[in-house]
Amino acid sequence: MSPTLAPVDLREWDQATVENYGSPGPDDLALQQALSKAGGARLELDWMHDGSLRVRSRSWVGVIRLERVEIRIRPKHAGGDVGLLRMLDYASGLGALQQLPGRRELSSGRGSLVDLICSLLVNEAEDIIRRGVLSDYVTREEALSGLRGRLLLERQVVLHYGQVAQLECRHDEWEADIIENRLLAAGLRAAHGLCGDTAVRSRVARTAAAFSEVCRPLAGEDVVAASAGLSYHRRNVHYRAAHQWALLLLRNHAVDDLFAPAPRKCFTFLLDMNPLFESFVAQLLQTACRGTDLRVSRQARERSIIVDAATRRSYTTIRPDLLIEDHGVSPALVRVLDTKYKLYDEHRLDVEDMYQSFLYAYAFHHGDNDVARMATLVYPSTRSAESQRLLVQSRDGLEGAVLRAVGLNLEDAVDRISRGEGPDPELVDLLLDRPGGLLTDRGPS
Repeated sequence: MSPTLAPVDLREWDQATVENYGSPGPDDLALQQALSKAGGARLELDWMHDGSLRVRSRSWVGVIRLERVEIRIRPKHAGGDVGLLRMLDYASGLGALQQLPGRRELSSGRGSLVDLICSLLVNEAEDIIRRGVLSDYVTREEALSGLRGRLLLERQVVLHYGQVAQLECRHDEWEADIIENRLLAAGLRAAHGLCGDTAVRSRVARTAAAFSEVCRPLAGEDVVAASAGLSYHRRNVHYRAAHQWALLLLRNHAVDDLFAPAPRKCFTFLLDMNPLFESFVAQLLQTACRGTDLRVSRQARERSIIVDAATRRSYTTIRPDLLIEDHGVSPALVRVLDTKYKLYDEHRLDVEDMYQSFLYAYAFHHGDNDVARMATLVYPSTRSAESQRLLVQSRDGLEGAVLRAVGLNLEDAVDRISRGEGPDPELVDLLLDRPGGLLTDRGPS
């Protein structure tokens, strides 16, 4: 059953009311339960006594399909769904998006984020079929009527003692039932259940059928382990973009039966903007600092900061989002950045975020440097500028650490990337508190 009400659009940290929805059906309640298991902070669904449905979004964007309505949570600062896809592609370091499908390529004329991802996936899969599906040697262990490859003597004795009608063999088979194809087949199978656009779903069905003839789709529980062990090289690198979109579908759903043969009546596909924003800023800085004396580290673990006072042993680990070390000076100057996907243009900084940033400012300061202890909190905004500079001081006025809050014009940064212009040097200098000099004066080392 397709949704009977018009799609509802809202942004992160927003709410909407769907009038005349009625009582939740069994699939609605099952979806709500799945969301609770996956993490209740993603969004809230409240069915009211008057028959309306109230939806509250958080920092997750994507699609929620209920029995009677589809709700689309779009990013506020990234430039819509297309901008979000460009963020995903850039943050991954893949850079595979030469051309994105437009809305008019979808039969509905106004598809959701899931429809766009399914379109990208099937485009890549069709290109792989045109180039030829990859095959490789796969090691098999099985009982055969004749010797093939190597005889597994110990297993032969245990299972077929004194018999030669069946021989336990290990041999290599040249076939297409390999991890590269199986992962892609699983993604296509999932896309067929999630895609709401009829034209894209028809293409997905044809492509999935082609892959099912040469391999078995990975089961849901095998996807994470298989993708973690997959490495790319000359022969399979053309699968990487397809795998990116397949894994995006497989990892960010909340349904009980993702591989249902028919389109799902109810499902959610939600992306957490917090790690995506962090990855995007990290990639931005790594690209801009390449060839300079600056070294960018992401999620660097530090165990020597908080220690037991008696034993001097590490008590816990702290992990700032980004550390930028300037090796052009001695001793190296370290700058700490913490990314928060929060709407700080609209409200004050959260106390917890301030405490965390001030800790970083103290922990990573080098005592030999004549610069202030400083940390920078980066958040998405409509303009790139320093919006706040806070100072910690003692009761008698002794100055301590400085916290900078810097807004990043996310949509503008994504637009520059899509045009192939790369990171704005002035933006990078702003993030690192070196206006007009850090990159432009230093140049490549």
